[in-house]
Amino acid sequence: MNQAKKMKFSNVITLGFLALGLFSYNNENEIMDNTTDSQLSEVEVSNLSEWNNETRSSNGIQDEKVLRFRDLDTYRKVLSKLSSMTDEEKTSYFQKIGFDGAFTLLQSANNEADLILDSDDLNYIEAKANEYKKKYSSILSFIHMI
Repeated sequence: MNQAKKMKFSNVITLGFLALGLFSYNNENEIMDNTTDSQLSEVEVSNLSEWNNETRSSNGIQDEKVLRFRDLDTYRKVLSKLSSMTDEEKTSYFQKIGFDGAFTLLQSANNEADLILDSDDLNYIEAKANEYKKKYSSILSFIHMI
């Protein structure tokens, strides 16, 4: 996979999980309880069910982790900071805050794909590619190209 495609995937995924974070920000007033803005760290990891009246886990779907931002300015600051980071810096940032989201998953999947494609053995590549597609079929979409 070339570097330009990796950057596009990386940017799309980063924006996707940050949109989830914005969702958390928009529902902040309903969930805050007695927590003030000064008590909330810049970014914290929380469960989506905390932000939704109808929890996903009650529908049989596993609860998802989302980012919660102190306020809209903080969200914009973090988004700007992430946009200027390398993939390695983003990975380190997410590890530091304990968020294993879409970006981290995509990085892991890309690294695994790179290892598979580094081989010169076509039979190995085909076998490993099929295992890869099975492993990620529930969370990634694969386009069949001719």
